[in-house]
Amino acid sequence: MKVHSRLPEITPPKADPPPDLTMEDCNDPSEKHRGRRRSENYACLPVVPLLTYFGREREAMCENLNKLISCTSPREYWDLIRSWTDSRAGPCGVTPSQLHLSFKKRSNPPDELPDYFDPRLHAIIAQLYRTIPRRTRDRTSNDIFSRPVTEKDIGRMKKKLRSRAHRSACGIDDVSYAKILTIPNDALVFLIETCVRDCDAPQRWLVTILAGFLKQGKPADDPDGYRLVAKECCLLKLCTMVFEERLREWGDTVDAIPDSQNGFRPGRVSGPWFDWMRMIYARMVYVTQNAHGEEAFKALLGLLTGDTASPGLWNFFFRDFRRRIWGFDISNDFQRE
Repeated sequence: MKVHSRLPEITPPKADPPPDLTMEDCNDPSEKHRGRRRSENYACLPVVPLLTYFGREREAMCENLNKLISCTSPREYWDLIRSWTDSRAGPCGVTPSQLHLSFKKRSNPPDELPDYFDPRLHAIIAQLYRTIPRRTRDRTSNDIFSRPVTEKDIGRMKKKLRSRAHRSACGIDDVSYAKILTIPNDALVFLIETCVRDCDAPQRWLVTILAGFLKQGKPADDPDGYRLVAKECCLLKLCTMVFEERLREWGDTVDAIPDSQNGFRPGRVSGPWFDWMRMIYARMVYVTQNAHGEEAFKALLGLLTGDTASPGLWNFFFRDFRRRIWGFDISNDFQRE
């Protein structure tokens, strides 16, 4: 129900900006620090370098104090405290080029099919994929994969992004979730609708940066012991969030997600959104952070790393997976687990 009033709108008062502190505000009053220059430990040092050292120390104190008083929420405060107190990562034991080769190998199928693959079935599936036209028709009953994106859709996506805005990494375009929250909804609708209508995307969206983080207990000099972390462009993640929501809507409509398995039942999925996602998969390339001179590569194995639609697609992929039930399996409430 909408409520109208003739009362003038009252704008909430803005918070006072934090004071701009200078080095004079950062004097340490303790006797311990005040007497450092007279300490015998510094008696043998030249005067000018000594003054420079203490000047830099006070500059750092002033900078940290300004950061502290600029925090506007408990989240920002604790993020700042953790950035000061958390342990620092040790030096990487491998070069970016070594990580690049490892990431490329892990992200693509082997040159020869493993023995447990059926080569005939693999060839049939590849041939069937090549028969799919570039543009397809939406066959869903309520146009799930072709109806226009609305500002209401963008509002729901932004609501999801707010919980991630302070801890998301930017992609190659340097656009963060926090920046996306400031973009008008109608502008985002126009951007997404244009991409889906033209089955295209900005070139920067199609480059994902890969970084490596050492796994627990793995040797630092083994490139295969590093976890692959992808920095995909956040605007692309916003688009695939819309697709993932519609994919789940379609799954619910055709009863593709049973209670016992968050999975997928085979069905005919097509339409502009389906075509656009295939385009993203076909054109996406990966580069390794700081691996200068190494060529970008495609990942032909699995789903897009770091993409918001990948978890839902993975669940749907496993919908027709059937496990063999053994007589000695553990059962719970008459259900084999």
